[in-house]
Amino acid sequence: MLNLSYRLSRGTTEIILGGGALASIGKLEDSLVVYPHSLRQMVESGLNGNFESLEINDGEDSKSLDTVMKILDRLMEGRFKRSSSLVSVGGGTVSDVAGLAASLYLRGIPYTSVPTTLLSMVDASLGGKTGVNFRGVKNVLGTFYCASRIVVDTPLIGKMPHNLVEDGIGEIAKYAAIMDSDLYSFLMENTLDGVLKDQTKTEYLISKCIRDKMELVSQDEFDQGGKRIVLNFGHTFGHAIEAASNFSIGHGHAVLGGMLLEVDLAVKMGLATEEVQEGVQELIRHLGFSVREKDYLAGDRAQLSEYIASDKKSTRHTIKLPIPQSIGIPKVCEVEFSSISGYLERK
Repeated sequence: MLNLSYRLSRGTTEIILGGGALASIGKLEDSLVVYPHSLRQMVESGLNGNFESLEINDGEDSKSLDTVMKILDRLMEGRFKRSSSLVSVGGGTVSDVAGLAASLYLRGIPYTSVPTTLLSMVDASLGGKTGVNFRGVKNVLGTFYCASRIVVDTPLIGKMPHNLVEDGIGEIAKYAAIMDSDLYSFLMENTLDGVLKDQTKTEYLISKCIRDKMELVSQDEFDQGGKRIVLNFGHTFGHAIEAASNFSIGHGHAVLGGMLLEVDLAVKMGLATEEVQEGVQELIRHLGFSVREKDYLAGDRAQLSEYIASDKKSTRHTIKLPIPQSIGIPKVCEVEFSSISGYLERK
């Protein structure tokens, strides 16, 4: 069992990782547990105590203010206090809406996240960004509110549907390509299937991703110092790909497509080398995914450009794109929207 601890503005975030980590939660009292219908059995059999529970739908449709209000209504009806706690069990959607509700109720109550998808284990449950989609824009409403405890029970990966495992690969590839050459080498020296069937290698993989993200978050918690933007590699185009496909393309797949497109754009603009592009492509191919940019594109190109223009990192005419300077070494490039729209029109 691995225990990590990070000191942030609201206190310490404790991360527990390993087989049987779920048992570390102990007996829950005075808590509201939020989870999707598909995990009812897990919540009922895996958690102990006199807690209340609320089922919500998993998936992008639940990333809404309506879902947050449903959680807040239950907290109000149950007369939960500032000393009470909110617990989310599920994927990134659940942690996003539950974390936002926890940050709003009584101006903040203790919050525990139990990620049950690979994507949420390596990314969505970490870093304190909560959020909902609004008027077609992904995560445009939200707060910064780190969980006080994150419990990553790694054997859950073996019980995940294949698509939920695949959807976490985009974030893992992102860390490797732009900020962690050791992780890149590890992935290239192993097959993904082999890693996920080996508990020791699985824990190494997930702990590397957690450390990569949380070390940046601890330096730039509120995304204002410029360091945390590195984590957005593949996401500017990736979020647009998701939205343009009406979220039929999952987040992880969209990030892989975003990485390919952003590096290709950077090469064409003279901002990145072909060697870096080949390194990114080689990694994605080795992980078992297409390296054809067009395989990730959906919707018309003007629509994709509009989604990119509404990105939170944009100014009036430009947007900052983090790109690998070399594998594992990031740099941030400022790109004009006219260059992006022109590039997409030609794809």
